[in-house]
Amino acid sequence: MNATKTQNFPRDGDEKTNKNNTIDPESGSSNGGGYDRNQEKAEVDVLSGLSLVLMAIFFICGTYFLQRKTRTNLKYPFVFLLAGSIFYLLHGSLELYKKLHNKVERGISILTLTAGGFWFIASTFLFRDLFFLSEFTISFVIWSSLWLVGSALNIISITCNFVMMMTATTMTMTTNKSTMERPIFLVASLVLSWFANILFLSGCATFIKIYDQGGNLVEYDSFSKLLVAASVILFLHSVCYTWHYLSVEH
Repeated sequence: MNATKTQNFPRDGDEKTNKNNTIDPESGSSNGGGYDRNQEKAEVDVLSGLSLVLMAIFFICGTYFLQRKTRTNLKYPFVFLLAGSIFYLLHGSLELYKKLHNKVERGISILTLTAGGFWFIASTFLFRDLFFLSEFTISFVIWSSLWLVGSALNIISITCNFVMMMTATTMTMTTNKSTMERPIFLVASLVLSWFANILFLSGCATFIKIYDQGGNLVEYDSFSKLLVAASVILFLHSVCYTWHYLSVEH
């Protein structure tokens, strides 16, 4: 007895249905609905940018009250620096989460997170004893030293990010000349962040010099102004960073 072989032909609409339910292996999303990894990435990008904005605002407040003319207005002005460093740790954690699958980018993100750790630990030393106008305490020197290390690590990570971004952009332009990617806001944010950390380095080094020389209040004013300027530049950096990810299409 011969078996009859049945051939199933696709019905109208089957091909369309299959196309609509295909899963993009890179994004992990399905056109037919369900989990969308691109949407998650967009949300993480925005949350990371908002963390930077809040960090910069707290740093501006904290460094503003370090100036002599405003120093006595608050008993504990250092809480702003501590809060800002916590938001920077949040930003670094989100960046690490985004870049877990790339070894180089993961290493840079760990460097950024380590810098945030130095800033956080540095801020905790300010609560051991208060820094008064006529007294340059050792706790403030420890803060300056640790903050300086954190800023140096940030400069290294920013430089690596900038080199990687420019290399990727050049390769894209070489491969497909019709695609000219110019992440202007991202470039601006990296440049601003680089300069802000340079000012932090200069300010902390200046205070350590002041302490070694016995405490010069005129030079202290220069130190505090450098920190305020660095914090304002960080705010501009955070705005450019957030705007870049708000405007990019995922």
